[in-house]
Amino acid sequence: MRAACVRLAAACAALSASAQQSPAPADAVIEHFRAYRAALERNDLPAAEIEAAAALAESEATWGPRTAVLALNLANLRLEIGDDYDALTPARTAHSLATSAADSGIDHRLAALTLGRAELAAGERAGAQRLMEAIAAAEEDAALAAELYPAAAALGEWGLGSGQYDTAEDAWRTAGKVAATTADPTFARARALIGEGTAIFLGNAYPRETQTGTRMFRVSTPRARAANDAFVIAQALLRPAAYAEQPPGTVLTAGQLAYAQALGWQGALLARLESLGEAPPTPTLLVTVPDIPPFDGRGLCALRAFDTGPEIQYPAEALLRYGVGAVVVHFALDATGNIRARTIAASIPSGPLAEAVEKTLPQWRLDKAPGSSPDCRVPPSWYFPVHFILK
Repeated sequence: MRAACVRLAAACAALSASAQQSPAPADAVIEHFRAYRAALERNDLPAAEIEAAAALAESEATWGPRTAVLALNLANLRLEIGDDYDALTPARTAHSLATSAADSGIDHRLAALTLGRAELAAGERAGAQRLMEAIAAAEEDAALAAELYPAAAALGEWGLGSGQYDTAEDAWRTAGKVAATTADPTFARARALIGEGTAIFLGNAYPRETQTGTRMFRVSTPRARAANDAFVIAQALLRPAAYAEQPPGTVLTAGQLAYAQALGWQGALLARLESLGEAPPTPTLLVTVPDIPPFDGRGLCALRAFDTGPEIQYPAEALLRYGVGAVVVHFALDATGNIRARTIAASIPSGPLAEAVEKTLPQWRLDKAPGSSPDCRVPPSWYFPVHFILK
């Protein structure tokens, strides 16, 4: 929302000026706009959406000079809220005005970024090409960097979902470059790395070229290392959030879920390599990676998880469809080491593998790993990846 607020401040000044020149028609726009901004400040996005839509409607009815700005703000807000909100209509309005009127108040490149995202959200394939072109144009101007992350992330998600892994890899790499412009740079960078690593892994696991001779496609050593590095660095970025104290009974945070996703994708990669008889890649030393947040794990107990019941059954459906995968179990612990909750935090792929592990969760236990200090502190969370490997 940081970038949106910058635009809103500019729009507010412009709208105030319009009100002085033409008080009668602009009063309603200003009133709704102020209510919209107040709702944003208290993080009430549904209320902000109602006021933003009202402000745009009033401006359109009076041919207001800042209709394009209001339409762009509404489109971006609806994209952030997601679900069934129609971002495409205001995005088209903003783009049409930005490309046809020099005094629209918005950069046509910003309008193209928003329209491309809205088109993808609406299931229109044209959005992918529009976003690729808009991202390339926006990358040339440092002033537009703050708008690039959500656009690149949207394109990256689309690429992963549609099997366009080269596009996804490029998009997530771009997102990583501008992560510092977001409200939470560490999380944004980690998310981009997970997306980039996933695209590398999937692009090698399911290449377009048909190969023969094995049930699974081999992952080249440089590409395997690139994917593994992305997951390892993402875990390092997210580790403080992953092991932060949590009140009992709370759901996993976004940082914990993302950390589990990084573990899960790395687990799927390692399971594939092991199934093919290949050595795991040597990760890049984290000391060479800049801006890793500090995490003091000294004094924390090293734990090991073990299944006290029957072995997990490899689902036949998963065996035939996927071959390998990984499921990450999250254990919430109290200070004495008692398990407060067991949760499936990530599953690569989702579906039958997670279901197979979930059936066994009540029989899982934790204890201190050999060599742990007697006075070590029990961490509030512990993550255990279960690898599904073909032998």
